[in-house]
Amino acid sequence: MEIIAILTAKYLYLVVIFLSFIFFLTLRKEDKIKMIWLALIAGLISLVMVVLGGVLISDPRPFVVEGIKPLISHAADNGFPSDHTLVTMLAAVLVTIFNRIYGIILIILAILVGVSRVLVRVHHPLDIIGSIIIAVTSILIAVVVYRKVIATQVNKGRFSNTTNN
Repeated sequence: MEIIAILTAKYLYLVVIFLSFIFFLTLRKEDKIKMIWLALIAGLISLVMVVLGGVLISDPRPFVVEGIKPLISHAADNGFPSDHTLVTMLAAVLVTIFNRIYGIILIILAILVGVSRVLVRVHHPLDIIGSIIIAVTSILIAVVVYRKVIATQVNKGRFSNTTNN
C-alpha cells in the first residue's frame, strides 16, 4: 500500500497533465484557443491566490510538525497550498468545461493526487482542500472574465488576424 501512495504522490500529477494535454489536442481550433485563454487567466488568478494564501496561512508540513519521516523527500517549507493538487485540479476542472465525463475522471485523479500527498506525510488535508478551492475558484473567475472580456473582443475581431474596417 505504501508503494502505491508513494508512486501516486510522486507521479500521478504527470498522468493528469498528460491526459489533459491529449484531450486538448482533440479539440477544435476554436475550443483550443478558448482553453488556452482560460488556462492563462486561471493560472494567473491561482498564482495570486497561492501567494496570498501562503502569506495568510502558515501550515508547516506534517513531517515537520509531528517529527515523523515523510515517505518521499520534500523541503520543510510551508505546505499550504499543495502545488501538485492545485495544478492537477486546475487541469481537471478546465477539461470539465469541454467534456464533463472526461473531466470528472480527471477530477477523481486530482483528488487522488491530494490524498496521496497526505498519505506520504508531505501535506495536511487543509493544504489539499485549499488547493481544490483555489483551483475551482480560479477556473470560475476565468470563465466569467473570458465571457465578459475575451469572447467579446474576439467577436469584435480584435484578437483575430483580420480586421473589420
